[in-house]
Amino acid sequence: MTTTTTTRDWETIVEGLAKVQFRKGEVFYNPVQAVNRDLSVLVLQDFVQTRRAELEEARRKRELAAAAEKRELSGREKAFNSIANEGFTVLEGLSATGLRSIRYKKEIEGLGKVIANDIDDTAYEAIRRNIALNDGVEVDASMMDAVEIMMKHRTKQTQFHIVDLDPYGSASVLLDSAVQAVADGGMLCVTCTDGPVLGGNSPEVCMYRYGAMSMKGSSFVHELALRIIMASIQRDANRYQRVVEPVLCVFIDFYFRLFIRVHDKKVELKTSPLRVGMLYQCLGCYSYEVQPLGAKGSKGSVRAARVCVGSSCQHCGKPYTMTGPVWIDRLYDPEVVKRLHTSLEDEEATKSLKMKDRVKALLGVVLEELPDVPFYYNMPSMIHALNANSIPLSAMFAALASHGYRVSQAHTNPNACKTNAPLELVWDILRCWVKRHPVRTPQVNSSAEAILSKEPTLVQVDQINFNAKYFPPGRNKDAKVARYPQNPTKGWGPGTRATGKRQAEDVSGEVGEEHKRAKTDDDAREEAE
Repeated sequence: MTTTTTTRDWETIVEGLAKVQFRKGEVFYNPVQAVNRDLSVLVLQDFVQTRRAELEEARRKRELAAAAEKRELSGREKAFNSIANEGFTVLEGLSATGLRSIRYKKEIEGLGKVIANDIDDTAYEAIRRNIALNDGVEVDASMMDAVEIMMKHRTKQTQFHIVDLDPYGSASVLLDSAVQAVADGGMLCVTCTDGPVLGGNSPEVCMYRYGAMSMKGSSFVHELALRIIMASIQRDANRYQRVVEPVLCVFIDFYFRLFIRVHDKKVELKTSPLRVGMLYQCLGCYSYEVQPLGAKGSKGSVRAARVCVGSSCQHCGKPYTMTGPVWIDRLYDPEVVKRLHTSLEDEEATKSLKMKDRVKALLGVVLEELPDVPFYYNMPSMIHALNANSIPLSAMFAALASHGYRVSQAHTNPNACKTNAPLELVWDILRCWVKRHPVRTPQVNSSAEAILSKEPTLVQVDQINFNAKYFPPGRNKDAKVARYPQNPTKGWGPGTRATGKRQAEDVSGEVGEEHKRAKTDDDAREEAE
């Protein structure tokens, strides 16, 4: 994964093509985030190639138009033409060590000015030291407040092509300035680690951070969190007449990582209400409904959507819990994910990605995930609601596929059943499963009683082969590939907040709340769920 060299007072870490050095006791490096950085390098390599091709095509069209009109290119047109040649500019807003920025400059071809910024003076000195350690790589060290530096670069002449924000905790206070600092067609990379808040432990905090209510007890907590963050970023971008395009939004280990392109496409602004909605989930049987906020009107207009959800669950009669607004459009671009997954086959080009196997496993699952289906059915939760024996996930998938519906797992949960099938069919299959594997009489007025009291109507018991196996289209049946790899070491989770020159007594526990022992991955998942 990484190489560590330790001397009496210093530790040197080699990750990718970069190396960083810090004093013992400084909390600036978290090896768990190596997956984040490897994935980021891969995504941004693809983005630079894609954006350069887009700019080249735009340049060709401008020159053809000028030639047809028998005129010279304007100064503005010449400026646009020079972008790809000068290199793409990058801002890392909260750099800590400069490791990410140094890796970007060394491993991504076509970058121009790269700024590694951090407001902490100890971090600033670490960035400068690590730039020198890497043979003076062309990365500029900066010591400013992240919001301030982004606001200083919000004009079209000074915007960055790539803005990367990886704070300890929530990125919410940075998003408004971030969407202004990204150039048209540029990439915004955001990490959030406040899973407990997004997972419903503090819905009021989620509201003032992201403008949405989170839900405790949700059966798809991590996907819901991604969609809350995504809706918040769209809202910030729309405020400045900009639109957002998710390239890849994923949950990894304990954090949320989003890669989003930002565009100046005013004509698409009016469709923004179509991409957000409210989520209604029954916490009795874990059924759910999505209520879009907008609906298509006449002549391309958008109007307020009519309510399509009742106050209680139509399947078991229990009341719904409402959350949102949330993003209900796709969370990734299938073509980009396919390119990223394929590029990992090139051993020479990806030799610097030490966490390549974990990145490939993640992208493989995302590639199979249905992009146009928001949320999923959590099979263990639904089975628990019926007090029934567990149903093989493959049997459920095969039954749904045999009726012509699409189905997949989700990268956020291996027990997910993501499908475009009607929920009534899912419940009918589970009713048939219970007929084959009877359960004790359900309690009166329970969700199980309400659901099992109905007979299946869309499918019958003798029509389902519960021993059937399902293989997603395109997956190699013989390939032995880890799809949900286990954590490589114990305590694989978030580190402590970077604190610069931490004193020895800090480690003993005599510190403030922000310095206390970090949660492990399992702790974070339990708290979020």
